[in-house]
Amino acid sequence: MSTPDTIKREITINAPLTTVWQLISTPGWWINDGEIIEHESSTDGDVTTLHWKGADFPIRTLGSDEPKSVSYEWGSGESDNPASDRTRIDMTLAETDAGVLVTVVESGFAAYADAAKGTKTQAENSQGWDQELAAARQHLEG
Repeated sequence: MSTPDTIKREITINAPLTTVWQLISTPGWWINDGEIIEHESSTDGDVTTLHWKGADFPIRTLGSDEPKSVSYEWGSGESDNPASDRTRIDMTLAETDAGVLVTVVESGFAAYADAAKGTKTQAENSQGWDQELAAARQHLEG
């Protein structure tokens, strides 16, 4: 059985584009337990490391086109993982009549050195994105 490589999730948030952008352009906003929180963090160049629950979460910002898209690379919370166990997250915003459509695509699970770990991480992150996007909507819609 091969590891699914990509997760794609979408949600519409009824908030101004600039408000949604402010959240999604914050590295690691999705790292939490279903509630948007402010993290202790440090930044070194294009890498922001969030410190949460005794773990470090290094997140590299790969690019940004304000207020349309931002891309990150991260290792799902493992600061010492091999490069093959890092995934790319692309987030895009599009204004619609109902609000701002947020699309998240996370990819790279099939490249994990350990296929079983890639499959497990893909499944966990699939559920995680459902939770985190719902938290983002709740947080931004107030």
